[in-house]
Amino acid sequence: MLDDFLWYFQCFGLPKSYPYNKNVESAASNDAVLRENERLKEEILKRDHIIAERNRIIEELQARLRYLQQPC
Repeated sequence: MLDDFLWYFQCFGLPKSYPYNKNVESAASNDAVLRENERLKEEILKRDHIIAERNRIIEELQARLRYLQQPC
């Protein structure tokens, strides 16, 4: 099997479907995907922080409303 591959390589070079070629071609794409994933993670963290702050304000306002609705 290895001899067949070496013969093919010596005669024709690496085939287009050889995994190394695919990996090299997709490395830049993988880097772009990783950068986009990091950007999305940061956006999610910001969104989660905003949601948590909004929920805290809502709870505070609800507590004030309950206090104001108490009978004198």
